[in-house]
Amino acid sequence: MIVAPVPIHGRMALWPWTIHRLTEIGVTPLCIVDRDQERYLAEKYGWPVKQVKKMPLGQKWNIGFRWAEKYNPEAVLYVGSSDWVSENWIDFFLPMLKQYDMVGVKGIHHLHRAYFTKPFPNTLKHFIQRLGYWSGYTGERAGESCGGGRMLSSRILDKIGWSPFDDTGVHNMDCNMLNAVKDKGGKVFTYDGNEVKGLSISSDLWPNMHDFTRDISFEIFEVGEFLKNNFKTGLELWNVDGVYSQILKQ
Repeated sequence: MIVAPVPIHGRMALWPWTIHRLTEIGVTPLCIVDRDQERYLAEKYGWPVKQVKKMPLGQKWNIGFRWAEKYNPEAVLYVGSSDWVSENWIDFFLPMLKQYDMVGVKGIHHLHRAYFTKPFPNTLKHFIQRLGYWSGYTGERAGESCGGGRMLSSRILDKIGWSPFDDTGVHNMDCNMLNAVKDKGGKVFTYDGNEVKGLSISSDLWPNMHDFTRDISFEIFEVGEFLKNNFKTGLELWNVDGVYSQILKQ
């Protein structure tokens, strides 16, 4: 069993699709929420959910990882509510965990959607979207895997007490996790190739951790073909208008 604890706060137009995709690729999602509306949606669709009070992100992640331990998984997939991985991700990386304790990718694609709410205040049909690629950390962190999509063995999680983060942490989560793994002698591997694809989704509908226009070096991608070839499960998101409107009414 592969488990993915996912802290959730906001992003109501996206996170249910993220969780749905995880179930479709054989991953058991664990929703860690802090609002009634989020708990309601998770319960409605039958996804495991735990509601917690507002707290630092590191503490919220650790609660999720310790919850994951109860499922006795082979490994844990580390993804946030706006992170997607290609359908072949688990089959590709899971065998590597026989040799390594944490595996991930060097770079990740980013998709940003900007919606026009004026003069269309009641619809999300009018938008522009851009697809870019972040080639990974540089400088002192060169060669480190990006956070989204990392897989950790239960072996190393046992050694770090299923708590890969500082409970007070709110930033630098990727580095925090890497240090926890290495401090316990964990072996890490960063894949730099095209066999698997990761995707981080941002939008002007909610606050984003990064400045999309500043942080990403854009290349020319055909968005539709990219999604069709790598993210067949979840393409319904791109008809999100009706779904989002329905969520707002709940």
